[in-house]
Amino acid sequence: MKMKLGNKLLGGFLLIASLVVIAGSIGIYMTHVISLSTKIISEEKNPIQYAAMQGAMALAETEKIVQEYIFARKNLPDLEKRVNIALEKFNLWKTMIELGTDSKEFQNSPAGKLYKEENLKICVKKGSEEIIQIINKIETQRKEFNICLSSIMKNQQSFVKYVVFIDGEIYNLNYFLYKAAVEHNEWVQQLKTCIDQNIKFVGNLAPEQSLMGKWLANNQVDDFEMKEKIKKFEKYYNKLYKAGQDINKVDSQEGKQKIYLRKGLAAISRIERGFNDLIGDVNRIYADINKQKSQNVELLSIAAENINQLVKQMVEQANKEMKGAEYSAKTAQKQANLILSIAIIIALFIAVMLGVVISRSILTVVNAVVNVAQKIAVGDLREKVLVKSGDELEDLGNNLNQMQENLSNIVFQVKSSAAQMAAATEEISSSSQQISDGAQQQSASFEEISRSVQANAQNAKSANDLSQGAVRNAKKTEEAMTNT
Repeated sequence: MKMKLGNKLLGGFLLIASLVVIAGSIGIYMTHVISLSTKIISEEKNPIQYAAMQGAMALAETEKIVQEYIFARKNLPDLEKRVNIALEKFNLWKTMIELGTDSKEFQNSPAGKLYKEENLKICVKKGSEEIIQIINKIETQRKEFNICLSSIMKNQQSFVKYVVFIDGEIYNLNYFLYKAAVEHNEWVQQLKTCIDQNIKFVGNLAPEQSLMGKWLANNQVDDFEMKEKIKKFEKYYNKLYKAGQDINKVDSQEGKQKIYLRKGLAAISRIERGFNDLIGDVNRIYADINKQKSQNVELLSIAAENINQLVKQMVEQANKEMKGAEYSAKTAQKQANLILSIAIIIALFIAVMLGVVISRSILTVVNAVVNVAQKIAVGDLREKVLVKSGDELEDLGNNLNQMQENLSNIVFQVKSSAAQMAAATEEISSSSQQISDGAQQQSASFEEISRSVQANAQNAKSANDLSQGAVRNAKKTEEAMTNT
């Protein structure tokens, strides 16, 4: 099947165009790979890394507030609220990595609600399997942390019940009781001095205005045994102050002493024992609270340390994955440059080879045709053009061969006509010589000469026709060569 030269050239151009398209497609694909790697960094790894860091910061803030809470003696509700907010933020960042912010599970979770309340815009994809495993461990430790934290809060709330707020000052109850006992002893000593000197007592006679009286009116003790002791203590404490009031009402020293001995001395004894008992109970309660708190703080510290280590692992894993993504992006870029360069080189090589093959196939035929045409021009009609390209060049060669063959036939005919004319001319010349030499026979053979003259005339006409035919053939040859 013949293929036209134009089709061959078009096919070559299409092949080159295909190579360009392939190289371009490879470039586009590798650009997509690089873009995908960059997208992974910007939309997945970077937000996870950021969330992990925020989670670590929220945990550090939680530990800081918990330390404040452990040693706090007031404003526990505010501190507890701050602790819970810090814990919720830590849980928020953890859950963002665990579930991904686009998931319905996250959006319907408490963390998702806080995410909306905080009006956060960051989009975090679900973490890798390695990070999820770390988060599961963090969640286990977080539960332990919350249990310990709840126990510590209960311990501290119990402790605060044995903290005294009076006159703008804060006291631990045991220290306050020592201070109140000192004040009480000074009050008793002043009362004795007034009795001994038989003067009016000008000290405080309203129990609710004393340190102990203020505490008795507002204490929050919830220990049953201690509460019973406080009731008895308050009873004798009020009796003593009532005795002081009665002593002031008596003018005689003897009367004052009788009231003091009958009413005051027994109350003083009971109050002193009450102070000792209350201080002992408070020290016991403090010891129990501190023991439980120490245990819970130790467990809390262990859980917090475990969480810190796991969060550190999570951050390191996020950083590792970030570096891995960056390395993948750089590797993809290098691969893209390498593959694209190789594709371009291969495309150029194929294009050059294709151009060489096509041009060589055309030039070979053209050179063969030119060579044969040059030989025809010098009169050599023996060589043929041998072309099997199956296109217009083959047709050109075949046409040249046909022209050569036609030209050979014309030349042959011209040569034959010339030979015939030469023979006729020779015959005429011979006849003329015979006429010249045999003039004497002219008269005798007139009729024969006449016939010979007629024959010569006929031959001359034939020669003339042959000459004209040769001229026409020569013109055709000239036209054929001109067209070629």
